[in-house]
Amino acid sequence: MENRVKALVETVETYCLKLNTRDHLDLLETLYVPSLSRNLVSLSKLDATRYSFNFGNECFSLSIIISLVLVFFVMVYIN
Repeated sequence: MENRVKALVETVETYCLKLNTRDHLDLLETLYVPSLSRNLVSLSKLDATRYSFNFGNECFSLSIIISLVLVFFVMVYIN
């Protein structure tokens, strides 16, 4: 898809993103673009919904604070 090309956008309330670790992320207020072949996730949207993330040492880590005691943590290695 080229820059400034319009594309059909569909609204999906909550999308369950399945990870290679057998875990999943519930992405709230999700927009789906059928013509895109890759998953794009807005880090600013994740930040606004209690997610925390970090880039470093050739990996990306993502965590969510569910309560003051429980933290869900996922690490993805970047190739």
